[in-house]
Amino acid sequence: MITKKVIQELYKKYSKRPKSVDKLDLAALTDDVVTTHGIVFGDNQLTIGSVPETSLFHTIELNRICGIVRFEKTVAIVFLSSILFLDVNDAGVNVHIKERSPSLWKKIVGLFRR
Repeated sequence: MITKKVIQELYKKYSKRPKSVDKLDLAALTDDVVTTHGIVFGDNQLTIGSVPETSLFHTIELNRICGIVRFEKTVAIVFLSSILFLDVNDAGVNVHIKERSPSLWKKIVGLFRR
């Protein structure tokens, strides 16, 4: 099960992009996931057929991916500020968007508003 703690750990562990695309664990995208989601590998990019063409996650440049992690029922594709979760057993897709922490200025202004 993917919890908030697991998501935080993914962001922490994959906080930087690898120096080379070869360091990505593309093997985590096994044949069943590739078939279920209609994944196609192209010129340094990955196209996910189960994601609508209008989505930013439909076609992804491999050098934008920080990590790929396989869980029991899900594969997580980790980016700097979001995680794309692909279900292993069906074409389900979920996205987690990382919340931005307020800037120092907004924190100071917030203190005086109280």
